[in-house]
Amino acid sequence: MPGQRHDHKLARSSSGADDFELDASGFRLLRNGEEVRLERRSFDLLCYLVENPGRLISKDELLERVWHARALGEGAVANSIGKLRKALREEAPAPARIETVYGRGYRWRVAPGFRVCTMPKIGVATDSNVRP
Repeated sequence: MPGQRHDHKLARSSSGADDFELDASGFRLLRNGEEVRLERRSFDLLCYLVENPGRLISKDELLERVWHARALGEGAVANSIGKLRKALREEAPAPARIETVYGRGYRWRVAPGFRVCTMPKIGVATDSNVRP
């Protein structure tokens, strides 16, 4: 149910890696059971990537689908990807979840320790799924 809060607590994995849970309908990303604050566009970007696992998504597609083709440069995408990597504690040069394909775009890799609790299709964000 949209707006419903899910309070699933996740234990840290035995490897010491972080566990994440995405609750898209509740507009929350949890890391080890604690909420991670993300800007709305970064959250929408994360949802779009997760909706398309393993698929190479161009920067132009991301600008169109997440930013609604507003007159923004590729820097907006790169900036939000950087914020997501920081939130997901991705480490260069080999991030586990968000792969950069230079000159082409980005790909979401399914990785251990990331669980999707609720996932509405957001293809293009609407007023009904804008973060409060």
